[in-house]
Amino acid sequence: MYEIVNAFLDLPVGVRFTIFLAAILIVYWIFARLFFKVIALVLLLLRKLVYGLYMLIELPISALHRIGGGAFFSIDQGLSNLFGKIYNALEKGVKGFNKPKTIHPGKAFFVFLLCGAYLTIPYFAGLYSNVFTFWEDAYLEREGRVVYFIEGTSWFEDSMPAALDVVQAGIFTGAPVDEYTEKVEIEPQLLFEVPYDFEYLSRGDSGNYVIEIQLRLQELGFYDGPISGNFGPLTEESVISFQEAMGLDPNGVFDVTAWVLLFTENN
Repeated sequence: MYEIVNAFLDLPVGVRFTIFLAAILIVYWIFARLFFKVIALVLLLLRKLVYGLYMLIELPISALHRIGGGAFFSIDQGLSNLFGKIYNALEKGVKGFNKPKTIHPGKAFFVFLLCGAYLTIPYFAGLYSNVFTFWEDAYLEREGRVVYFIEGTSWFEDSMPAALDVVQAGIFTGAPVDEYTEKVEIEPQLLFEVPYDFEYLSRGDSGNYVIEIQLRLQELGFYDGPISGNFGPLTEESVISFQEAMGLDPNGVFDVTAWVLLFTENN
């Protein structure tokens, strides 16, 4: 299960969102008619509720109409027209959803293709304008919650890679991790354990190293977004703020130097 989730998170954000939409489309095709039946039942209950509410209000108004004459005529007529339109609309909805003529699979698939093109083509074309990425933060926040829930279950207990455990141990406890890391000399007399396969991370990347960076940035007060493992706009802004604070080039690219400075105990 861990490998599946990790492989999914390694995909570009737009591709992941497209896969999510495809899952919704498949579920829609399978359960559409049942879903419509449920909607019809809800509308039926609302129709009965509206009718009961109308009778509850109409009875005293009609009595006042008979006693007071024409003074309450317009009120009586207005209520009848209003509740009549609501009742008829609900009745039409009940009939339409109870026996739908079609679930429009072709239209649903066409909309999916348009959404998929919008979400994926700009990424592969290298377009990072806000026009194409304004949805990322909202999606990543909700995806992060799902990932956090999954990782909090027992599904991963027996499937966490040993290498990840060792790297995390080296980062947070200083345990020997020579097999998985290399020592990078940043300054004279400053040696720090850096993951062996780490080079740099930038916007659009994802994975466990991004989670470590987000956690540490959050601990230092630079990041207040979701711990999603996705290097999105919020993470990029936090990295830039950290780079500025450390006197580095604020380019938003998290390289080895930034890694060492971020995880140095004095920070």
